[in-house]
Amino acid sequence: MSLSFDLTDEQRMLRKMVRSFAEKEIAPIAQELDDKEEFSYALTKRMGELGLFGPFVSEEYGGSNVGYVSYIIAVEEIARIDGSQAATLAAGNSLGVSPIYYYGNEEQKKRWLPDLCKGTALASFGLTEPNAGSDAGSSQTRPGSKTDSGSSTALRSLSPTPIQRSARSAWCKPSRERGRKERMRSPVFLCLTERPASRRGPCTGRWSGGLLTQVNSI
Repeated sequence: MSLSFDLTDEQRMLRKMVRSFAEKEIAPIAQELDDKEEFSYALTKRMGELGLFGPFVSEEYGGSNVGYVSYIIAVEEIARIDGSQAATLAAGNSLGVSPIYYYGNEEQKKRWLPDLCKGTALASFGLTEPNAGSDAGSSQTRPGSKTDSGSSTALRSLSPTPIQRSARSAWCKPSRERGRKERMRSPVFLCLTERPASRRGPCTGRWSGGLLTQVNSI
């Protein structure tokens, strides 16, 4: 049986839809967003309305369940116009929705996924540290019960978080589990950015258009 690389009719329709959206709604304001270092809440919600968040998530949790090929088509078409919006879509899905969908328990899926798939919330991935960069395995953030000052805390980590009422996943220092092969296990905390202990502010330059979030307790 030969392998076909042709797109299905549904995938062609999705490509046409996303291309039209990118050209008509993203292109006219993409340069302005870059110049002002602003994040577009409106475009993110529109991508949710078009079913671009949660393309691999079952309809039970609010996803469109159109599959990974359609997901990549959507990212590709948006990236033709604006890399920033494509990164928002790719990170929101692969770093935000995906870990909850594939590894979260039933309660977490029902709590977080519907809003994430609608684009009314956006998950961020808290892994960046001065000595780790994008290497999650080198993160030094650790869960704990008290700070040096004695106040209650669960974790400290930094992450750009653009949408209010968003979820953020914070990765902590992995523990090593030895067996036939050494593998990494990284505990992950899910929390809302609007908790009292979560501080946010504008962030420019490298993380332009986002908000910097620091969670001191859960």
